[in-house]
Amino acid sequence: NFRVVLGALKFTQFQAFLPNGTAHKPMLSIIKFMIGHEQDYDVQLKLKAKEVPSCILTTRAKRKPMLGWTTWLKTKPFTKDDEQVILKIEE
Repeated sequence: NFRVVLGALKFTQFQAFLPNGTAHKPMLSIIKFMIGHEQDYDVQLKLKAKEVPSCILTTRAKRKPMLGWTTWLKTKPFTKDDEQVILKIEE
């Protein structure tokens, strides 16, 4: 097993690598090309500290909260990049 770490990312980049994002499938294709289909791995997305948004409930597509992926509880700005999102890749 191994981990692919991407970041630190801007929020729009972070969203693109999530399973419903535009960069997710291309990322998986590149990883599979490099390592083959035999390895188990996960992907850790690091979000820049200044990019961690406040939790706002909205239906706007670009900011719609996705529990566990794009929601953070915070009372003040983060001082370190966020490293909590780890995507388990299962084929």
